[in-house]
Parts: sequence; C-alpha cells; structure tokens
Amino acid sequence: QQLADTLGVGKGTLYRYFRSKRELFYAALRHVMDKLDEEISLSIAGISEPLQISLRATAAYLRFFQAHPSAVQLLLQELAHFRQEGLPVYYQYRHQNRQRWINHIQHLIASQTVRALPAETVVEIMGDSLLGVMLSNYLGNRERPPELQAQQVLDMFFNGLLTEEGRKQWSRAGPH
Repeated sequence: QQLADTLGVGKGTLYRYFRSKRELFYAALRHVMDKLDEEISLSIAGISEPLQISLRATAAYLRFFQAHPSAVQLLLQELAHFRQEGLPVYYQYRHQNRQRWINHIQHLIASQTVRALPAETVVEIMGDSLLGVMLSNYLGNRERPPELQAQQVLDMFFNGLLTEEGRKQWSRAGPH
C-alpha cells in the first residue's frame, strides 16, 4: 500500500504487474543489481589499462552501495526472508559477471602484472572481500570516499601485507 501511495496509483494497479509482494520484491532486487552492473560498466567504459579498470570498477561498486543504502537493505532482507529459495540474487549476478572478471585477471596474469594464480580463485576472494567491505560500510555507518577506499582495498589485495622479508618467512612457514 505504501508503494502504491508513493506512486500515486491504486494497489490493484501494482498487482497487474506483480502477482505478489514476493514478485515485486525480486523485481526491485533485480533492478538494483542491474543498476549496479550498469554503474560498473559505465565506470570502466573506454579504459584500457587493466589496473585502472580494477580501481574504477571497485570504486564504482563501493560508490553505488554508499549512494543506495536501501540496496544493501534489500540484499539483507532477501537473506533474512528468502534464504531457503536458493542462490541469492546478489550471487546470481556475481556468477553472471564472473567470466568477465576472470578474463580481466587472466589478462593481468598474462601481462605478468599479477602472480600466476587460479583466476577463478582471485575473482572469488576479491568478490568476497568487496562484499565484506560493502557490508561493513553499511553496518558501521562508514562514510569513506569510495575512490580512497577502493585504492586501499586494492593496495592490500595487490601488494599484500608482507614485506620482502616477510614473504621469505612465509614461504619457509610451510605448505601453502
């Protein structure tokens, strides 16, 4: 009823387009994910330098959720209310875009910019890391500039924590 009132239409009009509240909820969630994908694509359009693509895409992702906290709420509501219905919409979209980012990482590996690691693993860990940052920003009411935060995240991801000496110690620490 609140949505119908906000739109200035009768509740019955909404049910012409959506058979249930659940269907309306999922349409809203898919719309959010389409907008996120569009924002990321626009942020990297015309960019050819691979590390710049990584930086801009990461910043666009963080900027989107900072600008649309209700999108985070929708993602959390899906987990809270519809978890039993299968793979959440967020992860469906991640899976749809997975090959694009695997290709990106493979390009970085081929150019010897990134260590030769399984690109699928890199994409999965980076995606999980960004999801964690996005949720921490939302839950902690963080208002960090997305461009700065993207730079920090990618610095940790690409450069890591260890110094050269630390990497030597790590390699001696045991199987990895």
